Amino acid sequence: MLPIDTKSILKELARRQEEERCRFYVPNAKVSKFIQLVGEGTDWIKLIIAANGIGKTAVLSNIIANICWGPQNEWFDYPIFRNWPYEKHLRIVTEANDMGDTGTIDKEINYWWPKGRWTASKQGKNYNSLYKTDTGFMIDKMSFEQQPKEFESATLGGIFFNEPPSEDIYSACVGRMRKGGIICFHMTPLMNSAWVQDRLVDSHEHKSSVVTADIEDACKIHGIRGHLEHANIEKMMKEWPQDQIEARAHGKFMHLSGVIYGGSFKREYHVVPDSLEPPPGSQWFTVVDPARGKPWAIGLGWVDPRGQIVFDDEYPREDWLRCRESNLTIRDYADIIKIMEAGKRVEWRIIDRHFANARNDYGTTLKQDLANKFGLDFMDSYSCEKEVDTGIQKTKDLLGFNARMPMDSLNFPRLRFKQRVKNIIRSMERWPRKPETLAPDEHSPYKDHADLVRYTAMAGLEVWVPRPFTQRSSGYVLGR
Repeated sequence: MLPIDTKSILKELARRQEEERCRFYVPNAKVSKFIQLVGEGTDWIKLIIAANGIGKTAVLSNIIANICWGPQNEWFDYPIFRNWPYEKHLRIVTEANDMGDTGTIDKEINYWWPKGRWTASKQGKNYNSLYKTDTGFMIDKMSFEQQPKEFESATLGGIFFNEPPSEDIYSACVGRMRKGGIICFHMTPLMNSAWVQDRLVDSHEHKSSVVTADIEDACKIHGIRGHLEHANIEKMMKEWPQDQIEARAHGKFMHLSGVIYGGSFKREYHVVPDSLEPPPGSQWFTVVDPARGKPWAIGLGWVDPRGQIVFDDEYPREDWLRCRESNLTIRDYADIIKIMEAGKRVEWRIIDRHFANARNDYGTTLKQDLANKFGLDFMDSYSCEKEVDTGIQKTKDLLGFNARMPMDSLNFPRLRFKQRVKNIIRSMERWPRKPETLAPDEHSPYKDHADLVRYTAMAGLEVWVPRPFTQRSSGYVLGR
């Protein structure tokens, strides 16, 4: 047996700690969950939507290191890292001010990647734009300021966005994944990220996995394996603009701040699976917000005997922001409503009273035409002083419940939405107030579907449940 040379062992360990730092990388709990999602390779698109300081760029460089050189420690012991199955051409896409030697990408690469096992070249640019490893991998680095057509070149096996790109750049990069691969987003959700939520998180058009992280997840005290002092976190938060706190500190999409139902509507409480069936005794309703020059907004739902309202379906089902001017007639919309209502006994139909009762060129109203020509009787939406604000408050009342207590037969939100009513859900998240007056923005594209909810909330929908009579010697009395 050879003698143990402690000095040589310590020397080699010191060398590895200096030259192969990726061996000693330790992620916090949320970042390790993201590494697992990448490593298991079940979904094509992976997103870590996180606060500043959580370690997004550090994990980006370490994920690439473990792809190129195999698992460097136990945190990366997953199939994707053990046996990379895609093209050995990867791409990093980042902000223009991050491209140079002093940018975070090169800083993290230089710190984590094993020394002497890769080279960087500028390729005629004034920054490193191409990296090559001794294992045959090639990684190019591109900027958000480059034109989308510049991204349409080689076949890629992996794309890593350090912050969200424009949708055009994303689409150009996706076209490079001809032979399969993975796409990773490492992002703080500031103002240019709304499309990411719409297209990649909410739409279900793609198979995507998401990890969200608060800045406290990186805290040494409040997080698991955190690296930030809590005092430093507090200092950072004081320096950030107030309108960016939600994104920078809590990893929440910035376009969702300053909205009307922001503090009242939360997907984890108010969105229910499409498979949820109405309980026995529930009754159905249809609510319509008609318009000229754009599609009508239509909602279908039910109220159960407890008084809980659930929006079950909507029209149109495609993304409202992509809907163009509609050439459908009243007959067409009547047919759509009848198809949505098929097989259901609809007890209430509600329509915007302003539009529905305006006289047309023939002296009739939309409400009259729907009733007389198509057999669809509607009741007017509510009328009161401060109409919009009153409806908003009633909607908030129905959304409310005690989130600090378990949900039960008494403590539950009275207003919920199935996953498929995507336009209505987005309206609940995004209908904003005007920043100068704080009045509800009547010109917002999210108002139409929010109006459906408002009309329904104010309609006083309630299932009438007859109570049995109990006979006593004195006669009949209501049962208890």
